[in-house]
Amino acid sequence: MRAIAASLLACALVSGCGHTRPTAGASPQHQRERRVVLGEGVLVEATRWDATLVESAAAESEQTDRSGLRERLRARYVDGKTAFTVVLELRDRPGGAQGLDAPQAWWFELRQGGRSVRAAKVELVAIDRFPADSGRAHLRVAMDVAFDGRREGELDLHVGTVRTAGRRAELGRWAASRGALLHWD
Repeated sequence: MRAIAASLLACALVSGCGHTRPTAGASPQHQRERRVVLGEGVLVEATRWDATLVESAAAESEQTDRSGLRERLRARYVDGKTAFTVVLELRDRPGGAQGLDAPQAWWFELRQGGRSVRAAKVELVAIDRFPADSGRAHLRVAMDVAFDGRREGELDLHVGTVRTAGRRAELGRWAASRGALLHWD
């Protein structure tokens, strides 16, 4: 019985339950980030954009026109929208990325106060390929995900895979229908 309980606890921690909230005393940057394991070899990390993050990004920039950069970042991530930068890490998976490296393979839904809305815009930012010990490669896929309307406070971002008609869902039915939960207080 103890082995079963220990296994369930380990599965819960690996599946992301232990990673949905930052640790106490975490840096302000870490307070905006959440991560969860969606499936075998698939890590989802999301950063929620806010005015403080825009200010930080502009201050760290080497550009001479920081006020112009600040305004562009505000327009892209904060003004009239709720935005996230989502990074999908696809570890060396048997059979390769199997289409999971395309933005169209994913859905994003924001839930707050019993209401849910799908992403208004999903834009591919970068795909980073790095070698695995097997000779193949891991992938990191970065996307900007924006929702119409600025939302403050507690909210949930759900990330899942799209199930192509007539085909099985790449990460299973659960990932296609419910997705992974990333929660912000």
